[in-house]
Formats: sequence, C-alpha cells, structure tokens
Amino acid sequence: MTVERNVKGLLGTKLGMTQTWDENNRIVPVTVIAAGTNVVTQVRTPEKDGYNAIQVGFGEIDGRKVNKPRAGHFQSAGTTPRRHLVEIRTTTAGEFTVGQELPVDTFEAGDEIDVTGPYGVFTLRPSSPRRLLFIGGGAGMAPILSLLRSMKQSESTREAAYYYGARTEADLFHLEELANLPCGFVPALSENSNGWMGESGLITDVVERLEGDVAEVDAYVCGPPPMVEATIALLERKGVPEAHIYYDKFTTTADE
Repeated sequence: MTVERNVKGLLGTKLGMTQTWDENNRIVPVTVIAAGTNVVTQVRTPEKDGYNAIQVGFGEIDGRKVNKPRAGHFQSAGTTPRRHLVEIRTTTAGEFTVGQELPVDTFEAGDEIDVTGPYGVFTLRPSSPRRLLFIGGGAGMAPILSLLRSMKQSESTREAAYYYGARTEADLFHLEELANLPCGFVPALSENSNGWMGESGLITDVVERLEGDVAEVDAYVCGPPPMVEATIALLERKGVPEAHIYYDKFTTTADE
C-alpha cells in the first residue's frame, strides 16, 4: 500500500557548483539550481486516476518541436509547451488547478528539501493495474531496462511485453538478463541478418502485427525521435488514450 504525503516540489536546472562557509568557517560545497516558475499541467485524483498527484511542467520549448498529442495536452492546460514534465504525488492535489503557476517562493527560507534527479514522466505508475507495453529502440534500451529491473525488485505481477528494435543482431544486448526479467521480450531487426530467426522490420510494424487490443495498456516508448513519434501515432490509432502513453526521446545537441 502506497503511503501518501503532503509534498511540495519544483523542477529546476542545475547550473553548477560553488561553495560557502558555515558558522565554524568551514567550506560547504553548494549546488546551484535555477528553479524558475513551474506550471501545473494536470491534476490526478483517486476518482479518475486512482491516486492523488499533480503533473508539473518546467522549461519552455519551441512548440514546433512538440508532437501533436503533447501539444494538445499543453493547450488543454492553457499553457505553452514545456520541456520537462514530472508527477508529484501529494495528498493536496485537489487544491491545485490546471494552469496554476508555482513560483520559487513555494518554498520558504529555512525549509529542508530533498534534491534529486533527473526525473520525468518516464516512471512506472505502481497504482495502475493495466498491462504494460514497452517499446524501445536504439539508446532507448537503458531506461526501459531500468523499469524492468525495478519491477523485478518489487516482485511486480503486472503483465508486460517489451518490443525492441535494432538494426542488426550485433546491436542487441542484455539478452541473458532480459530473459530473466518479468516481461515477454520481442527483439526485431530492421536490416537483413543471415540466420536471424526472430522478428524483422520496423518495430512499429512488428507491434502492429503482434499486438491485438491495446486500448487498456500503459505504454512506455523510448528511443530516437522518429521512432517515438511513429509509435505514438500507432498506439493512438489502436485506441491507447494519450494519458496512458509515456515516452522519452533521445536527441543530439543539434536537435535541441
């Protein structure tokens, strides 16, 4: 059973390190964080979602770099697109409204806080009973592998399937570990490979061919932007609600 607490939180960006001195003239290392105004982009309630939480956005981003589902999400919240989103579980979620701004003075001088990171929407929702559908490609292996390891550690009994797209058989890794994790692992190669007996083609084509009714799943998508966007479009065509699709894209600095 999850114990809920009254939690305050903000997203910020690490600027660097500096130092100060305490009352005994000893050097104290300090992390400098820029925590500008955050905005509430979604409020989750037990009646609708099964738990209390607020989704908070931080860091503006060019709207042209946001896909249509995510752009619609921000439009519904009445705010401009944000680069980072995170859910904060708190018993006071009902006191917040979508579009509400959360300034830095959410905290007061002297408050003790925990600073952790990085965080994003790409985290498991333990309160959800839905089947899990993981879809990854390229560098998207690592985040999904971390979620699967967490499921094994917590002895989760949720049904899960993991589809992973790679170019060649040499690009597949962690196969032995994946065989012992709580999921059905389906790798697929996009390039011809002599002797390969598994699935072939784009990972989206493989998912469309092998997955039937996915309207009641929590989908986690991670990989290169084109693959993520194509997968989101596929999932929406197959009836997965936008609110049940969580994704992370790996881009180069030039793409930012």
